[in-house]
Amino acid sequence: MPGNSWDDGVTILPSARKAIVSCSKQSNADLHCDSTYPTQYAQGCTVNSVELYALSPRIVGVSKMIAVYKLQ
Repeated sequence: MPGNSWDDGVTILPSARKAIVSCSKQSNADLHCDSTYPTQYAQGCTVNSVELYALSPRIVGVSKMIAVYKLQ
């Protein structure tokens, strides 16, 4: 989906060791989710960054951003 951006996320418990980020429509016109299986991403969608965010016991936010790009 060139040119379109979207922001999917998931909240996990501190004890969790894995998570699945499912597709979630931002609006009715949003095409990044597959129409036949709505929690799956549509063909042609790519992920170019992942952000991990956590709060410490002192309520200090910690963020880690990982960028992934297809080299041409």
